[in-house]
Amino acid sequence: MTVRPEADAMIAFLNELLALDSSFVNDLVSHRPPCGCAIANHPSVQVAKHGDTYRTGILGVINGFLGTIDHGPMAGWGPIIAVFEGDTIARFRRTDG
Repeated sequence: MTVRPEADAMIAFLNELLALDSSFVNDLVSHRPPCGCAIANHPSVQVAKHGDTYRTGILGVINGFLGTIDHGPMAGWGPIIAVFEGDTIARFRRTDG
């Protein structure tokens, strides 16, 4: 799946929200509730397996909507990553690929 052109606008929007309320955005992004196999097997939603449980969060869903990187070392990854300083998100940016 090709990355949608809206990725850069979404990055700007997420960084705007981060500047307005860092605690909220950090809490939102760090919340990764369990999901079922149907979501885990979606072709673009970013999901991690923890033991026998699949989990995803808002960034995995957003990346799922925006698509995945087609080629290179980051093939299959979503176009947006959160950059952390310690345990806190400092900013969002494009995934290097």
